[in-house]
Parts: sequence; structure tokens; C-alpha cells
Amino acid sequence: MENKTIVEIWRENVEKYRDKTALIYFGKKFTYTEVHQEARKYADILFHQDVKKNDVVALMMANCPQFIFAYLGALMLEAKVTPINLLALPKVYKDINEVNIPDAIREQLKDAKPKAIIAFEMFYPMLKQAAEELRQSAVILTGPQDYLPWPLRWLYPLKAK
Repeated sequence: MENKTIVEIWRENVEKYRDKTALIYFGKKFTYTEVHQEARKYADILFHQDVKKNDVVALMMANCPQFIFAYLGALMLEAKVTPINLLALPKVYKDINEVNIPDAIREQLKDAKPKAIIAFEMFYPMLKQAAEELRQSAVILTGPQDYLPWPLRWLYPLKAK
């Protein structure tokens, strides 16, 4: 068995299963080709933020298509990926804007020294609290609504309030 990177295996699967479903998110289906195209977009965004081989990209988001796209995109640049531990967040809060960044997340950011962090926009107030740890990092924001199917995308702002 030859040694292959995740990206090499991924590309083989894109060629093999091009039009097959690779991902389903709230009923919205993405083919292998579509996932690959979205991952390339994230790779381009990271490339334009000067992310290079062995740089660290932090991901601060829940299970969503963007996590997969960003993960693959970072690996396409041969960057390292560190998912931020969202289990360190308080279980219940009234307003995410009033949540102090947990020490575990602050320490992870300090240790990882990410060149870029891709996060849900709702976590931006917490990331501002970690300005010292992120002073050399590009912050790229996305939201859970970005890849929701219609009408969920339309309804998301109502639910988010």
C-alpha cells in the first residue's frame, strides 16, 4: 500500500465519484465535484492570506459544509489544520456577544499560532478578546446560513435573533 496524502486520496475520489453525492447538509446535496470546487475557493482565500506549507489554519465552527471545505482547502496548500474545541464553550448562554473566551480556546490559539482562522461570524466577539493571540492571524468569517437550502437560508436570520 503506497503512502498518499488526504488530498491525493480526495482527488482520486473526486475523479472516481465526480457526480455522486459526497455531502448532505439539511437536505442540500453536494457532489464530489462541488465539494472540491468549494474547497478550492477556500484554498484560494487562504493563499491570498499568505498561508503556505506548514502554516496553521484554525477552524472555529460547528459541523457544517464550510468546515469540510476549509479543511480540504487548507490541506491543498499543505497547511496544518487545528479545529478549535467548541466543547470548551459554555453549554447555555443568552447572548454569544457576552461570552468570555474560555481559557482552553485562548490557550489553543496561543499554542497553535494560526496564520489564519476561519470561524462562524457569531464567534467574532470572542475572537476579538483573543486579539493578542491572533495579532498575526487573518480572520475569515462565515456563517451556518451560507450553505443552507432555501427556505432555511431565508429563515435563518429570524431564528438567529
